[in-house]
Amino acid sequence: EARPAFNTRALAAALLTTLAAAVLPAIYWVSRNQLAEQDLRSAISMESSNIKYLLQNQFNGFELIARSVKGFMEGSDNVSAQEFHVFIESLGLSSISPGLQGVGFARWISGDDAAAQAQALLRDKHGGNRYAIKPFGVRQAYAPIIFMEPAQGNDKSIGFDILTVDEARNSALLASETGDLIATEKITLVQDDPDK
Repeated sequence: EARPAFNTRALAAALLTTLAAAVLPAIYWVSRNQLAEQDLRSAISMESSNIKYLLQNQFNGFELIARSVKGFMEGSDNVSAQEFHVFIESLGLSSISPGLQGVGFARWISGDDAAAQAQALLRDKHGGNRYAIKPFGVRQAYAPIIFMEPAQGNDKSIGFDILTVDEARNSALLASETGDLIATEKITLVQDDPDK
């Protein structure tokens, strides 16, 4: 009985077709993954740039506010709590720096009678004995928060000596030495700390 002739061309064509059917989808899949990865990297880079821009704008706004307060305080001989309130209100902070919890001013006081001077300053600016230097204790220097706006929700901070917080003290010392604005490391604000 005769055997059918073996057709190598037909076999080669079948193998080539099978190989193409297996390899072409793999090539397509690898190509699509590379494009998807490039798109993802591009999206992450764009989002990262947007976040950086927003943060830089926020920090620029904070710096402008701090410089404004510094100029306001240095340009006046005697600022009252009401004048500080009106000044901060005029800045429209809720629209230019949403999320800003408050703007305050602390005065550096040192010397033998620093505690009495600090308490007298609070009494002078706020009338009576409504606020006291916190925490209590005798120190070489004090930097109590004299003004804080908005007062609602932040009044617990008035009288708080920022020099009793290491991070704030370090920044205050550096600012005093350089005359520059210095940001503190992350700290828990006295108005957010239930123990203070």
